[in-house]
Amino acid sequence: MNDSKTLTFQDKKVLQDARSITQTQMEARTRKIYAAFDQRRKTVEAKEADRLDAEELRQLEEKIKRKKP
Repeated sequence: MNDSKTLTFQDKKVLQDARSITQTQMEARTRKIYAAFDQRRKTVEAKEADRLDAEELRQLEEKIKRKKP
């Protein structure tokens, strides 16, 4: 690899110079990145669950309205 080039992954710079980090540092960074990803994933899943619950309630309300005399 040409050291003068910057390695990119998904439009993010991942290697900007020739420095190295310890495995412990790498694991700490990885945990931090994964924690942020996991929080975003959980937020998206919770919003989708809320949307599905709201749709189910709307359908039940419509069903009840149709049954009223």
